Amino acid sequence: FGWGKRFANWEFSYGVQQEVTSGVSVNVSVFRRIFVNFSAQNNRSENPEDFDPYCVTVPTGSLPNAGEQLCGLFEINPETYGVLDDEITTFASNFGSRKQHWNGIDFTINARMDNGLLVQGGVSTGKTAYDRCHLNANLNNPSQLYCKTKTPFLTQVKLLASYTLPGDVQLSGTFQSLPGQQILAFVQYTNPVISASLGRPSNIATTAVQVIEPGTQYSARLNQVDARAAKILDFAEGQVRLMLDVYNVFNDSTPLKLNNQNGAPSVGGTAWRRPQLIIPGRLVKFAFQIDF
Repeated sequence: FGWGKRFANWEFSYGVQQEVTSGVSVNVSVFRRIFVNFSAQNNRSENPEDFDPYCVTVPTGSLPNAGEQLCGLFEINPETYGVLDDEITTFASNFGSRKQHWNGIDFTINARMDNGLLVQGGVSTGKTAYDRCHLNANLNNPSQLYCKTKTPFLTQVKLLASYTLPGDVQLSGTFQSLPGQQILAFVQYTNPVISASLGRPSNIATTAVQVIEPGTQYSARLNQVDARAAKILDFAEGQVRLMLDVYNVFNDSTPLKLNNQNGAPSVGGTAWRRPQLIIPGRLVKFAFQIDF
Protein backbone atom coordinates (compact mmCIF):
# COMPACT_ATOMS: atom_id res chain seq x y z
CA PHE A 1 0.00 0.00 0.00
CA GLY A 2 2.46 2.61 -1.15
CA TRP A 3 6.07 3.72 -0.84
CA GLY A 4 8.12 1.66 1.56
CA LYS A 5 5.24 -0.78 2.18
CA ARG A 6 5.61 -3.42 -0.52
CA PHE A 7 8.29 -5.95 -1.37
CA ALA A 8 10.72 -4.18 -3.71
CA ASN A 9 14.31 -4.04 -4.88
CA TRP A 10 16.90 -1.40 -5.63
CA GLU A 11 18.99 -1.99 -8.73
CA PHE A 12 22.35 -0.36 -9.39
CA SER A 13 24.12 -0.87 -12.69
CA TYR A 14 26.94 0.55 -14.72
CA GLY A 15 28.52 -0.48 -17.99
CA VAL A 16 30.82 0.41 -20.84
CA GLN A 17 30.39 -0.15 -24.58
CA GLN A 18 33.26 -0.05 -27.05
CA GLU A 19 33.54 -0.45 -30.82
CA VAL A 20 36.37 -2.94 -31.40
CA THR A 21 36.45 -2.56 -35.16
CA SER A 22 34.06 -1.50 -37.89
CA GLY A 23 30.75 -3.28 -37.28
CA VAL A 24 31.89 -5.02 -34.07
CA SER A 25 31.08 -3.74 -30.58
CA VAL A 26 31.28 -5.21 -27.09
CA ASN A 27 29.43 -4.26 -23.93
CA VAL A 28 30.23 -5.05 -20.28
CA SER A 29 27.73 -4.26 -17.53
CA VAL A 30 27.73 -4.88 -13.77
CA PHE A 31 24.53 -5.15 -11.72
CA ARG A 32 23.59 -5.26 -8.05
CA ARG A 33 20.09 -5.78 -6.70
CA ILE A 34 19.16 -5.25 -3.05
CA PHE A 35 15.75 -6.63 -2.03
CA VAL A 36 13.82 -4.81 0.69
CA ASN A 37 10.49 -4.72 2.55
CA PHE A 38 10.13 -8.42 3.30
CA SER A 39 7.03 -9.66 5.11
CA ALA A 40 6.87 -12.27 7.88
CA GLN A 41 4.16 -14.37 9.49
CA ASN A 42 4.13 -14.34 13.26
CA ASN A 43 2.04 -16.40 15.62
CA ARG A 44 2.00 -14.24 18.72
CA SER A 45 1.00 -17.26 20.79
CA GLU A 46 4.46 -18.72 20.16
CA ASN A 47 7.92 -17.67 21.27
CA PRO A 48 11.38 -19.04 20.38
CA GLU A 49 11.56 -20.50 23.91
CA ASP A 50 8.57 -22.75 23.07
CA PHE A 51 10.62 -24.84 20.60
CA ASP A 52 12.78 -27.87 21.39
CA PRO A 53 15.86 -28.81 19.30
CA TYR A 54 16.48 -32.18 17.67
CA CYS A 55 18.77 -33.86 15.12
CA VAL A 56 18.32 -36.41 12.33
CA THR A 57 20.70 -38.73 10.49
CA VAL A 58 21.01 -38.23 6.74
CA PRO A 59 20.19 -41.52 4.94
CA THR A 60 23.01 -43.50 3.41
CA GLY A 61 23.19 -43.70 -0.37
CA SER A 62 23.94 -41.10 -3.03
CA LEU A 63 23.39 -38.02 -0.86
CA PRO A 64 26.54 -35.88 -0.53
CA ASN A 65 26.34 -35.86 3.29
CA ALA A 66 25.06 -39.41 3.72
CA GLY A 67 25.31 -40.80 7.25
CA GLU A 68 25.99 -37.44 8.89
CA GLN A 69 24.05 -35.90 11.77
CA LEU A 70 21.97 -32.87 10.79
CA CYS A 71 21.13 -30.67 13.76
CA GLY A 72 19.60 -27.23 14.22
CA LEU A 73 16.02 -28.47 13.77
CA PHE A 74 13.25 -27.45 16.16
CA GLU A 75 9.73 -28.59 17.02
CA ILE A 76 7.24 -26.66 19.12
CA ASN A 77 6.45 -28.16 22.51
CA PRO A 78 3.12 -29.97 23.05
CA GLU A 79 1.68 -27.22 25.28
CA THR A 80 1.80 -24.65 22.47
CA TYR A 81 1.33 -26.96 19.48
CA GLY A 82 -1.73 -26.13 17.38
CA VAL A 83 -2.35 -22.67 18.88
CA LEU A 84 -2.93 -20.42 15.84
CA ASP A 85 -5.47 -17.93 17.15
CA ASP A 86 -3.12 -14.91 17.06
CA GLU A 87 -1.31 -15.10 13.70
CA ILE A 88 -0.47 -11.93 11.79
CA THR A 89 1.49 -10.96 8.70
CA THR A 90 3.64 -7.88 9.13
CA PHE A 91 7.04 -6.42 8.23
CA ALA A 92 9.99 -8.75 8.79
CA SER A 93 11.94 -5.74 10.07
CA ASN A 94 9.72 -5.73 13.18
CA PHE A 95 11.56 -8.87 14.33
CA GLY A 96 15.00 -8.71 12.76
CA SER A 97 16.96 -8.16 9.59
CA ARG A 98 16.54 -10.23 6.45
CA LYS A 99 18.90 -9.72 3.50
CA GLN A 100 18.83 -10.82 -0.12
CA HIS A 101 21.36 -9.46 -2.62
CA TRP A 102 22.11 -10.38 -6.23
CA ASN A 103 25.33 -9.45 -8.04
CA GLY A 104 25.85 -10.07 -11.73
CA ILE A 105 27.93 -9.29 -14.81
CA ASP A 106 26.87 -9.26 -18.48
CA PHE A 107 29.23 -9.43 -21.45
CA THR A 108 27.74 -9.09 -24.94
CA ILE A 109 29.06 -8.79 -28.47
CA ASN A 110 27.37 -7.52 -31.62
CA ALA A 111 29.06 -8.05 -34.99
CA ARG A 112 27.66 -7.08 -38.39
CA MET A 113 30.23 -7.83 -41.06
CA ASP A 114 30.38 -6.49 -44.61
CA ASN A 115 30.04 -10.01 -46.03
CA GLY A 116 26.56 -10.36 -44.50
CA LEU A 117 27.57 -12.32 -41.42
CA LEU A 118 25.67 -11.37 -38.27
CA VAL A 119 26.77 -12.62 -34.83
CA GLN A 120 25.17 -11.56 -31.56
CA GLY A 121 25.38 -13.05 -28.09
CA GLY A 122 26.99 -12.98 -24.74
CA VAL A 123 27.52 -14.33 -21.27
CA SER A 124 25.47 -13.43 -18.21
CA THR A 125 26.46 -14.61 -14.73
CA GLY A 126 25.38 -13.79 -11.22
CA LYS A 127 24.97 -15.08 -7.68
CA THR A 128 22.43 -14.52 -4.91
CA ALA A 129 23.12 -14.30 -1.18
CA TYR A 130 20.44 -14.87 1.50
CA ASP A 131 20.66 -14.10 5.22
CA ARG A 132 17.72 -14.38 7.60
CA CYS A 133 19.56 -15.61 10.69
CA HIS A 134 18.74 -12.53 12.80
CA LEU A 135 15.08 -12.73 11.78
CA ASN A 136 14.82 -16.45 12.58
CA ALA A 137 16.29 -15.95 16.03
CA ASN A 138 13.41 -13.63 16.98
CA LEU A 139 10.46 -15.08 15.05
CA ASN A 140 8.77 -18.23 16.38
CA ASN A 141 10.87 -21.23 15.22
CA PRO A 142 14.46 -20.20 16.09
CA SER A 143 16.20 -22.66 13.73
CA GLN A 144 19.41 -21.31 12.18
CA LEU A 145 19.68 -24.21 9.71
CA TYR A 146 20.35 -22.84 6.21
CA CYS A 147 19.53 -19.33 7.41
CA LYS A 148 22.55 -17.94 5.53
CA THR A 149 23.17 -19.36 2.07
CA LYS A 150 24.42 -18.26 -1.32
CA THR A 151 24.35 -19.68 -4.80
CA PRO A 152 27.44 -20.12 -6.96
CA PHE A 153 27.74 -17.93 -10.04
CA LEU A 154 24.99 -19.22 -12.34
CA THR A 155 26.00 -18.51 -15.93
CA GLN A 156 23.97 -18.30 -19.13
CA VAL A 157 25.52 -18.28 -22.61
CA LYS A 158 23.43 -17.29 -25.62
CA LEU A 159 24.54 -16.84 -29.23
CA LEU A 160 22.89 -16.31 -32.59
CA ALA A 161 24.37 -16.10 -36.08
CA SER A 162 23.06 -15.71 -39.61
CA TYR A 163 24.67 -15.68 -43.04
CA THR A 164 23.36 -15.32 -46.60
CA LEU A 165 24.89 -17.60 -49.21
CA PRO A 166 24.90 -16.96 -52.95
CA GLY A 167 21.53 -17.70 -54.48
CA ASP A 168 19.63 -16.01 -51.63
CA VAL A 169 19.98 -18.97 -49.28
CA GLN A 170 20.01 -17.87 -45.63
CA LEU A 171 21.49 -19.97 -42.84
CA SER A 172 20.95 -19.10 -39.19
CA GLY A 173 21.18 -20.70 -35.81
CA THR A 174 21.02 -20.13 -32.07
CA PHE A 175 22.84 -21.70 -29.14
CA GLN A 176 21.96 -21.43 -25.47
CA SER A 177 23.60 -22.95 -22.41
CA LEU A 178 21.63 -22.55 -19.17
CA PRO A 179 22.40 -23.57 -15.58
CA GLY A 180 21.02 -26.88 -14.36
CA GLN A 181 18.27 -27.32 -11.79
CA GLN A 182 19.02 -26.90 -8.11
CA ILE A 183 19.12 -30.29 -6.41
CA LEU A 184 17.33 -30.62 -3.07
CA ALA A 185 16.48 -33.68 -0.99
CA PHE A 186 13.43 -33.74 1.28
CA VAL A 187 13.55 -36.79 3.55
CA GLN A 188 10.50 -37.93 5.52
CA TYR A 189 11.36 -38.76 9.13
CA THR A 190 8.82 -40.68 11.20
CA ASN A 191 7.47 -39.87 14.64
CA PRO A 192 9.65 -42.43 16.48
CA VAL A 193 12.84 -41.05 14.91
CA ILE A 194 12.00 -37.45 15.84
CA SER A 195 10.77 -38.44 19.30
CA ALA A 196 14.01 -40.26 20.10
CA SER A 197 16.04 -37.14 19.37
CA LEU A 198 13.61 -34.78 21.12
CA GLY A 199 13.49 -36.88 24.27
CA ARG A 200 9.70 -36.62 24.25
CA PRO A 201 6.83 -37.65 21.92
CA SER A 202 6.77 -35.72 18.66
CA ASN A 203 3.61 -33.81 17.76
CA ILE A 204 3.21 -35.11 14.21
CA ALA A 205 3.43 -38.44 12.34
CA THR A 206 6.14 -37.48 9.82
CA THR A 207 8.41 -34.51 9.26
CA ALA A 208 9.98 -33.53 5.91
CA VAL A 209 13.56 -32.29 6.33
CA GLN A 210 15.68 -30.71 3.59
CA VAL A 211 19.03 -32.45 4.10
CA ILE A 212 21.13 -30.73 1.40
CA GLU A 213 22.24 -27.14 1.88
CA PRO A 214 20.48 -24.99 -0.77
CA GLY A 215 22.68 -23.60 -3.51
CA THR A 216 25.32 -26.34 -3.34
CA GLN A 217 24.08 -29.01 -5.79
CA TYR A 218 22.94 -28.55 -9.41
CA SER A 219 22.04 -30.91 -12.23
CA ALA A 220 23.62 -30.91 -15.70
CA ARG A 221 23.44 -27.76 -17.80
CA LEU A 222 20.93 -27.40 -20.61
CA ASN A 223 22.67 -26.98 -23.98
CA GLN A 224 20.36 -26.40 -26.95
CA VAL A 225 21.06 -25.66 -30.62
CA ASP A 226 18.35 -24.53 -33.06
CA ALA A 227 18.93 -24.00 -36.79
CA ARG A 228 17.15 -22.63 -39.85
CA ALA A 229 17.75 -22.75 -43.61
CA ALA A 230 15.70 -20.44 -45.81
CA LYS A 231 15.46 -19.91 -49.58
CA ILE A 232 14.17 -16.61 -50.94
CA LEU A 233 12.23 -16.60 -54.22
CA ASP A 234 11.41 -13.27 -55.85
CA PHE A 235 8.39 -12.73 -58.05
CA ALA A 236 6.76 -9.71 -59.65
CA GLU A 237 4.51 -8.73 -56.75
CA GLY A 238 6.73 -9.69 -53.82
CA GLN A 239 8.75 -12.48 -52.27
CA VAL A 240 8.35 -16.04 -50.99
CA ARG A 241 10.55 -17.40 -48.21
CA LEU A 242 10.76 -21.20 -47.87
CA MET A 243 12.06 -22.30 -44.44
CA LEU A 244 13.29 -25.44 -42.76
CA ASP A 245 13.56 -25.16 -38.96
CA VAL A 246 15.20 -27.73 -36.69
CA TYR A 247 14.74 -27.28 -32.94
CA ASN A 248 17.03 -29.08 -30.49
CA VAL A 249 19.33 -30.20 -33.30
CA PHE A 250 21.30 -32.67 -31.17
CA ASN A 251 18.17 -34.06 -29.48
CA ASP A 252 19.36 -33.06 -26.01
CA SER A 253 17.35 -34.60 -23.14
CA THR A 254 18.42 -32.45 -20.20
CA PRO A 255 15.95 -32.57 -17.27
CA LEU A 256 13.99 -29.38 -16.60
CA LYS A 257 12.45 -30.63 -13.34
CA LEU A 258 13.69 -33.22 -10.86
CA ASN A 259 12.05 -35.19 -8.07
CA ASN A 260 13.37 -33.74 -4.80
CA GLN A 261 11.60 -36.23 -2.52
CA ASN A 262 14.09 -38.72 -1.08
CA GLY A 263 11.63 -40.87 0.83
CA ALA A 264 11.89 -42.20 4.37
CA PRO A 265 15.29 -43.40 5.69
CA SER A 266 13.98 -46.97 5.91
CA VAL A 267 12.71 -46.89 2.33
CA GLY A 268 15.73 -45.35 0.63
CA GLY A 269 15.37 -42.85 -2.16
CA THR A 270 15.20 -44.67 -5.46
CA ALA A 271 13.06 -41.96 -7.08
CA TRP A 272 15.25 -39.09 -5.91
CA ARG A 273 16.52 -36.91 -8.79
CA ARG A 274 14.36 -38.83 -11.25
CA PRO A 275 13.49 -36.44 -14.13
CA GLN A 276 9.87 -35.26 -14.07
CA LEU A 277 10.17 -33.03 -17.13
CA ILE A 278 12.80 -32.93 -19.88
CA ILE A 279 13.50 -30.58 -22.77
CA PRO A 280 11.27 -31.40 -25.81
CA GLY A 281 12.94 -33.67 -28.35
CA ARG A 282 14.18 -32.73 -31.80
CA LEU A 283 11.49 -31.07 -33.91
CA VAL A 284 11.60 -30.37 -37.66
CA LYS A 285 9.26 -27.79 -39.16
CA PHE A 286 8.66 -26.75 -42.77
CA ALA A 287 7.19 -23.29 -43.28
CA PHE A 288 6.74 -20.56 -45.87
CA GLN A 289 6.21 -16.83 -45.74
CA ILE A 290 4.79 -14.66 -48.51
CA ASP A 291 5.52 -10.92 -48.63
CA PHE A 292 3.61 -8.81 -51.15
